[in-house]
Amino acid sequence: MRRTVTRVPARLAVTVAGATVAVVVGGCSPADHYRENIVTGTFDGSKLIALNQYVAAGTPAGVTVIEAYADVSDQTPGTLDIRGPQHWRCAGVFHVPSDVPSPGLFDGDRDTALRLPSWVLPGMEAKGVGFAGPPGTYRVTIEMPSLSANFSHTWKFLGPESPPGALYHNATACTQVG
Repeated sequence: MRRTVTRVPARLAVTVAGATVAVVVGGCSPADHYRENIVTGTFDGSKLIALNQYVAAGTPAGVTVIEAYADVSDQTPGTLDIRGPQHWRCAGVFHVPSDVPSPGLFDGDRDTALRLPSWVLPGMEAKGVGFAGPPGTYRVTIEMPSLSANFSHTWKFLGPESPPGALYHNATACTQVG
């Protein structure tokens, strides 16, 4: 019995190999495709700190989710300050997550931040807080008074227009300032 061997041209082999790598790398990204708004910084020398803002599928209209991560001990108190068309402060603690994502193929500060203790509201396991307020530009700051540390970033929050003075219902750990 005679076998026929077909040679694949080198150019085609390189193209197929490149496409395979692109699919594998693209497939290694976390299922949370909405985490593209994460920003990182440092405090206390070189400890990593991060903020993330996103609107996930199923999030009610006009609500954005804000998360914070920091290289701190479990139960370190932190305050999320949200200033824009309205000003809110939310008290919480950093909690060592039970669902730490595995390292990515190309691990960097963004991926590393997602494995740090995450800021949660008291009595909650869910990371971050859902925030509702009038659309506009907001400066979000995570503060850790016990460490004299804070980190800020500005985002534009979208949402439906609301009448002036509209009441928004945020978590009970969040209070409107002024």
